[in-house]
Amino acid sequence: MELYIRISHYLERVGFVPSVINNLYLPLFTARTPHRKESIKETALNVLNGDKHYDPETRCFKGVDKSLLTPLIVIKGIMANKVDIPPTECSAFEDDVYALESKDIVKLNPKNLMKYYSYPERDAKILFGNITKCFHDHKNMYLIKKPFINNDCIEKCMLLAERTRFRAAWFNDKVEQFEKILRESDEVDSAEIKQVLVNKSLNVKRLGWWMEVAKDHCESNGGDWSSMSSTARKHQIINSIRHNAIGYHQSYSTHREKGFYALAYDIVMRDIINTFPTLRSVAQAQFDSKLKDELNPLPHNN
Repeated sequence: MELYIRISHYLERVGFVPSVINNLYLPLFTARTPHRKESIKETALNVLNGDKHYDPETRCFKGVDKSLLTPLIVIKGIMANKVDIPPTECSAFEDDVYALESKDIVKLNPKNLMKYYSYPERDAKILFGNITKCFHDHKNMYLIKKPFINNDCIEKCMLLAERTRFRAAWFNDKVEQFEKILRESDEVDSAEIKQVLVNKSLNVKRLGWWMEVAKDHCESNGGDWSSMSSTARKHQIINSIRHNAIGYHQSYSTHREKGFYALAYDIVMRDIINTFPTLRSVAQAQFDSKLKDELNPLPHNN
C-alpha cells in the first residue's frame, strides 16, 4: 500500500495529459526485440526464456510459418489493456512505450501484413485471426511499417491501472535522480540539477511526434489547429514539449517557490532551443520574453 501511495502521488503531480497518452503505443508482443528484424522462431525462444505472462503471444503464432518475421504490432493509447492482465483493484508496472508518428504505422489487417512483412495470404489471415481471439482490443492495434524501430522511439514509463482510470508518466534514471534532489534538498543546488538535466531533460526528440501531441491537445480543448499560423503552432508544440520535460513538471507542481522551477525552466527551454532547429527562433523569443517579464515585473494594483 505504501508503494501504491508513493506511485499515485507521483503520477498525480506529473502524470501525462490525455494528448500524450493518446499518442503513445504499447507493444503487443512484449517478447519481441524491437531494435532488429526477428523471426517468429526467435520470438518463441524469447518466450521460452521468459515467463508465463507471454503465453497469449505464443497462441497468436499457432499455425503460422515460424520462419516469417514477427511483426511489430502496437496498441494505440497506453490506456489500452490486454486481456491477459488480471483484473485487480490497481496494478502498477514499468513498461516500454513507443512514441510513434502517424507516418510510422498502418492499421493491423491481413492486407498490411502481406504488404509490409511479406506474409503469404494464408499466414496473414491465420495470424490476424489468432490475434483477434487472444486480445480484445484488436480494433485499436496498428502495424509498424518497418520490422524494427530506433531507440529514439522507445521510452520507459511508470503506469498505474486503477478501476476507474489509468495514469502514466516518464520513469527512468533521470527522473529518479531529479525526484531525489527534490525530496532531499531545501535549497537549489544548481550544479547538481544541471548535471542531471542539462541536455537530458527531453525524453522524446521527434519533432513530428510532438506536433501530433500538440495538435491533439489543441483540438481536444476546442482549438482549430488548421487555422493557426505557423508561429502559433510552434508555440503550442514548445508548450507541449516543455510541460512534459523532466524537471519542469516536478518543480512546477511542488517546488515552484523554492527556485527549482526557474532553474528547470531555463534548462528545459535551452534544451528545446538546442534540440529543435525548426523551433529555435520561436522558443528563443518565448524564453527572452519570460526573462524580460521577470526583470521588469508589472506593478501590483493597490
